[in-house]
Amino acid sequence: MTRALVFGMSADKFGGIESFLLNMNRHMKDCVFDYVVGGETCIYEDAVKKQGGTVFTLTPYSKNPIKHFHQLRRTIKQNRKTHKTAYFNLFSMVHMIPVWLCRIYGYKIVFHSHNGNTPIEKGLYRTLHNIFRKTWGKKKSITRLTCSPAAAEFMFGSGKGREATMIYNAVETERFLFSPEKRKDIRDALEISEKKVIGFVGRLAIQKNPLFLIEIFEKIAGRDEDCVLLMIGGGEMKDEIAALTEKKNLGSRVIMLPPQNNIEDYYCAMDAFLLPSLFEGLPVVLVETQCSGLPAITSSEAVPGLACVSDGMIEFESLRSGADKWAEHTLKLLEKNPDRAQWNRIVSGSRFDIDAEAKKLEKFLR
Repeated sequence: MTRALVFGMSADKFGGIESFLLNMNRHMKDCVFDYVVGGETCIYEDAVKKQGGTVFTLTPYSKNPIKHFHQLRRTIKQNRKTHKTAYFNLFSMVHMIPVWLCRIYGYKIVFHSHNGNTPIEKGLYRTLHNIFRKTWGKKKSITRLTCSPAAAEFMFGSGKGREATMIYNAVETERFLFSPEKRKDIRDALEISEKKVIGFVGRLAIQKNPLFLIEIFEKIAGRDEDCVLLMIGGGEMKDEIAALTEKKNLGSRVIMLPPQNNIEDYYCAMDAFLLPSLFEGLPVVLVETQCSGLPAITSSEAVPGLACVSDGMIEFESLRSGADKWAEHTLKLLEKNPDRAQWNRIVSGSRFDIDAEAKKLEKFLR
């Protein structure tokens, strides 16, 4: 049994990378993930332990950078004999100190790009990313993985020697099979049994463009009084979003819930799904919605076409179209009546099969 030292898991945030890592490792036969986390506690620790892994917690960098560095170095040094590979799940090339330390202590370095851009176009953050992308993106000694071509180019650049291997953001398809019983239970519990439910699941952060989502729903609400918006997720923009819904007198028609462990039940309760992101790699949430047979619209600028398993399962709209066009598109989407169980069967036989992708990833981590 091999063990990989994994970087990129958040200490206290529910996100796509965390779901990806836990789901993938659950379907591996000969590799266990042990996580290095920048936090004194980790909300995923119980889940990691169930998979045989360990969470190495560190003092947050923002709290005490010197203490953080020393704990990081010690953790990497102490595990070098039991962990051959350091597996980095990256949003950018900015935070490279752990990579540098792992190189010093002789780990095999695996980079996995999960993001296609950053909201920061200028400044130190972008400058550091560009510098490290130029130097690290072509190193022969690292293994490059990606979830999409756009994410690969953003992280490693383009050209000979910067190619990356695709690892699709696969999911446990059977978990997300549509259930009429779950649909009824959730809708009854939320007292929206007779409503048309538009859904969103994700971090309440600038990447997901949630303020634009509220603008879209304002237009929808003005045209159809039976529509409600169900937003599930946590993040730094939560209070700002809540304030905006109150300002627009949408408070009674926007339901905001924290991250849910049984998110598959909530997909069943939804009738349409919106993800107007500013940038993405390949969002796991859209694979999940397709498994549930839930029609979705996402931004054509942010999400690659390969996220769509089969024609019509995801529809694309430009962010430049504006809120009115998005609202019109959503109302048409609500008229669809797909065979939700059939969609699940389509996804289960696609490139998003988790057993195949977990096996592929496992080979790179040995």
